[in-house]
Amino acid sequence: MSKKIKKLVTTVFVLFVIFSFAALTIIVIIIAQGGKVTPAGIEKTGTIRIDVQPDNGLEVFVDNIETDLNDKRIDSLEPGTYEIRIEKEDFTSWTKKVEVEQGVVTELSATLFPKDLELEQITTSNIDRAFFSPDGSYVVYTITKADPADNGIWKLKLTQNTFGLIENKPEKITPITALLKGIIATEYEITISQDNDKFILNNEVTQLLYRLNNGQNPVILDSVDNVGFIADNLTWFEQGDSLILEKDESIYEYVLSDNSTRYIYSFESEPVYAVNGRTLIFYANNKYYTYSSQKKELLEVRDSIKLPAPEKLWLSQNNDKHLYIQSAGKLHFANLEESIHNIGAYAPLNVSPHGNAALVLDTNNALFIFRNEYIPAKDVVATNLALVKENYNLQTTLYSWSPDSAQVIEKNVINMEKTVALTDNYGENTYEILNTDQIQTDDYYLANDSSDFLILLADSSSQNEPQEKSYNLYKIRLID
Repeated sequence: MSKKIKKLVTTVFVLFVIFSFAALTIIVIIIAQGGKVTPAGIEKTGTIRIDVQPDNGLEVFVDNIETDLNDKRIDSLEPGTYEIRIEKEDFTSWTKKVEVEQGVVTELSATLFPKDLELEQITTSNIDRAFFSPDGSYVVYTITKADPADNGIWKLKLTQNTFGLIENKPEKITPITALLKGIIATEYEITISQDNDKFILNNEVTQLLYRLNNGQNPVILDSVDNVGFIADNLTWFEQGDSLILEKDESIYEYVLSDNSTRYIYSFESEPVYAVNGRTLIFYANNKYYTYSSQKKELLEVRDSIKLPAPEKLWLSQNNDKHLYIQSAGKLHFANLEESIHNIGAYAPLNVSPHGNAALVLDTNNALFIFRNEYIPAKDVVATNLALVKENYNLQTTLYSWSPDSAQVIEKNVINMEKTVALTDNYGENTYEILNTDQIQTDDYYLANDSSDFLILLADSSSQNEPQEKSYNLYKIRLID
């Protein structure tokens, strides 16, 4: 074979390899984007990707037909609506109707809970109230009806991220003084700072600030030497380095480093503002302002976003850019970096910590979950409403969010029956975890990853020992 022919063959072979690799790459990209290779050519399909906890021993069904998850994906689905069901032995099932679009990967998350649950007692004292830190690192509780040596304010450090095994021992922060006894005998609250270093104990007439970790004497916030007044409302700010105080239609920042009170703004009528651990947003003189790091500035948003004049504002705990606005009877959701959406004639009941969801009520007292999510394949933001309960009764049912915004916690009290249930943020899967008359308070917490549920319960049924009840913290393990 001549050198020219060899060179030609080599060139053809190299070109063949290059074109084959390019064609294969194109096919892989098309499949990754929801394409399906058939004898008739490439058809555009859709994909569902599901992140399941726990992720082993699963059976997955699409319209009652068992299928396999390939790298957490169900591929090559024709556009349309499908019912997805996930089963695991000895666990509750999970179902959801999903709309599949051509060329779109639909992201879902699902949590399966065990059918058989057990209560594990983790304290042995008669607790009055229990209060959990925002990230679940600590629980602070009060004891006034035990042995005098046990009476006081206590803390228990919980394991990091998940509760798991409670290996730490309770520590007393302070004994019950005459001042504390008077406060705890009334309606009171304890609010722990985001840095888990301090907490506020307050009622309508007294506000005390404690250091969580060094046992020093409390700061009386309403004393002349400190703030000088009793705030109408107070909120932790700058991750626990300061407080936002509201008093007589004015707002202030109380800075703990130098015990100074800094004036922010005075409103002509009821203040309209929202605050989380990092940012304060308020509305005045027909403008939105933001306040952080002791600086007040005009709120900057994209030119395409027109924020309405608000009657009320809500910020989520963990997201400074997700703002809920009540205006002229309508509820709006604003992603301050992207867009604004008119949700409709709703009032927010509870905004999720991540801000991408909220429990909202319509004018007929029907309860919905509003969801906002970004769809990368379409580069759009989608919103939807899922009905949770047609007739919500604030007197019998209490709702709150899990720290990861994945679950809605429902506590229901009807006569003597008291239940706690979890509903996913799609509003389609509800799971009862407690049904007992031993629930007496609203002191409970769901761990960041929904692995454990802590609640204050009577040690025995009130029907058996109505005069000798004591209360302790119990844990329910939900995910191994």
